[in-house]
Amino acid sequence: MKTRYLLISAIFLLGFTAGAVPVTYTFSGVASGRLGTATFTRAAYTITSTADTSQIIAAGSIFSVLDLTTTVFVSGIGTATVTVPFYTYDNQTASEAGFYYGTIPVRPGVVNAALATYGLASVIGPLGGTSPAVSGIGFNTTAGLFDTLPFSISTFQASTGVPDQGSTLGLLSFGVLALAGFHWRQRAMMGFNVLKLSKKPA
Repeated sequence: MKTRYLLISAIFLLGFTAGAVPVTYTFSGVASGRLGTATFTRAAYTITSTADTSQIIAAGSIFSVLDLTTTVFVSGIGTATVTVPFYTYDNQTASEAGFYYGTIPVRPGVVNAALATYGLASVIGPLGGTSPAVSGIGFNTTAGLFDTLPFSISTFQASTGVPDQGSTLGLLSFGVLALAGFHWRQRAMMGFNVLKLSKKPA
């Protein structure tokens, strides 16, 4: 019975770990604006976020996930890390994917028909499309405020990884060692009992 419980526990833990798949979302394009005190004009930019697919939330036709890390790269200026809670979203009704923090959508975003059935958990893109970017909306980074003027071209893509190999192997090793230890103890106790019985006086 104990062996069965140990085996079920090991399988459960492995299954839980396997369900947590890392995903990376990338927006890129050309824009004008500022990053901290540095301004840029029609410069290439990339916003990269990482998240965990097990944390994706669906509210009707809108899917969102709290990103674990987010960086902004602007050609000619460099890379900065976003310092506010950042989310990636997909609005299937609007066929739009983008970022937001708090309750404020952060454009750049991308409008593309393929996003009408996307739920953030799988590989997609790169998808080009129109961008509903507006001026006056920015977010804080380690380099200062990142803000862009309206622009019309951007791309969105997502790539997924595999579950954490180290964690999976660690849990598997624990399960195997636990089962091995249990069987060793059972065999040792059986041997001890047999020895006691063999030494009983006639």
